[in-house]
Amino acid sequence: MEKRYASRISPVLVLILAAVFIPTTYLMVREGALAGLVINLATVAFIAVLFAGIRYELREETLHVHGSFLVKLHIPVREIRSIRRSYNPLASPAGSLKRLAVRYGDSGMTLISPKDEADFISTLKALNPRIEVEL
Repeated sequence: MEKRYASRISPVLVLILAAVFIPTTYLMVREGALAGLVINLATVAFIAVLFAGIRYELREETLHVHGSFLVKLHIPVREIRSIRRSYNPLASPAGSLKRLAVRYGDSGMTLISPKDEADFISTLKALNPRIEVEL
């Protein structure tokens, strides 16, 4: 079985980024600050690549967490102990602040934000009924 889940992208995070980059880009264009404009646009492109690369895959009873090219986790589903709601803003492979804290092994934890939470959780529970879910 192989399933792929996209990350939820928070409109609030997009608005915050837009509130920062649109005015600064406008000012750089108006002032003719080419170097600053290039840096600004490169930063926007980098952030877009990071967001676009966040995904979660279930393959061969393993949860593969891809945070673009920065994070790659491989978590055996049998080691997942619990899934709980989290709004923790820590850096993580999640495109939203509405997250799931996935605890696994003795002390492992990652924050993720699958777009289709219900299907994601039910698929994990089908593979490991011992997972405690608290949303």
